[in-house]
Amino acid sequence: MPYPPECKMPDLTQLETLSNRLIVQMLVGEPGVTKKFSLYRRNIIRLIEKALLEYEQARQVILDQIKEANRPAKEMVKTGRYIDFSSFTNHMEDCINAIRRIYKLLERIKAEKVSPFIPREIRRLVESKSADIAELRNQVEHIDEIILKDELAPNK
Repeated sequence: MPYPPECKMPDLTQLETLSNRLIVQMLVGEPGVTKKFSLYRRNIIRLIEKALLEYEQARQVILDQIKEANRPAKEMVKTGRYIDFSSFTNHMEDCINAIRRIYKLLERIKAEKVSPFIPREIRRLVESKSADIAELRNQVEHIDEIILKDELAPNK
């Protein structure tokens, strides 16, 4: 498999972690917020951070592959170093699964009787992206069935 010529994945390492903001709320609590909502939110924040971590690790695999491709061939043979191409796929699969779980939790929060107001634009954005993530997640999870049925598109 050829090395990728460039990485088009944006660097997300500068995003502020949400768990830092949540610590005070976990210790003190919030008036008017149900225990169930609080637990959902805590899990969503954990999953957001997991998704970001997995994304960044997948991105690093691509950056490492590009760096490796730029090494002289003599050095590659000397060190015996190779890149594990499945690492990218594994990290992205975990990222996609975490995002899918976030969407499911957001649906549960929406069903709660006492939940904070979520602006319509954000709800619509979440709903529109949820279907795309679900489809992508299903393709990743069921790739063996897609291959078995010869449903894999060319150049994929």
